[in-house]
Amino acid sequence: EALLLYGPSGIGKSLMTVNLALYLAKPPQNALLWGLFKVPKAAKTLFIQSENGWYSTQNRLQLMAKVRPEFEEALGSLLFPKLRNDCRFVGDLLDRNFQNHLQELIFSTGAGMLVLDPLISYHSKNENDNAEMRKSLDSLTALCEETGVTVLVVHHAGKGGTMGGARGASAITDWAANILSLERTDTDQDSLTIKVKHEKSRNFQ
Repeated sequence: EALLLYGPSGIGKSLMTVNLALYLAKPPQNALLWGLFKVPKAAKTLFIQSENGWYSTQNRLQLMAKVRPEFEEALGSLLFPKLRNDCRFVGDLLDRNFQNHLQELIFSTGAGMLVLDPLISYHSKNENDNAEMRKSLDSLTALCEETGVTVLVVHHAGKGGTMGGARGASAITDWAANILSLERTDTDQDSLTIKVKHEKSRNFQ
């Protein structure tokens, strides 16, 4: 089911999606995701994102694998499609051509999870309009149902930070079956701690 991950700018939302994808790509023997959740089978993740270029993305992946050597084999299951030597994409979820392109990428790669990062790069509507945002996100739901993937959508926190909830219309959080938020708990950058809060789970404990 759809997962919405949100938090303030620069907290590490994109890094967390990569970390999650590495765990899903090659579940460690008898190990748990973040020490809590069993991963039943390996899955590929297709990243559609607009903020990180090809070089910085590959450098990030290599650094993560260097720290955690068990992730080295999993790197091939993290899929960043290239367009003219870059891996940054933008589009509109209501654009049929963009929908078809995503569908083709999902089927051709065999991805089990789709990451859209950040949400604002994939719609052209007023983010504070409930009806318009719901229409865009419902089209994403339809794409997931047609292709059999689950989706992780990265979004920004509102002006008040995580305490103020996700940015934009309430339809965004209403749409998501599951919500995680990231929040800084320490102002000392040398000992930064990030609080992960499980805000919503529609169908599970």
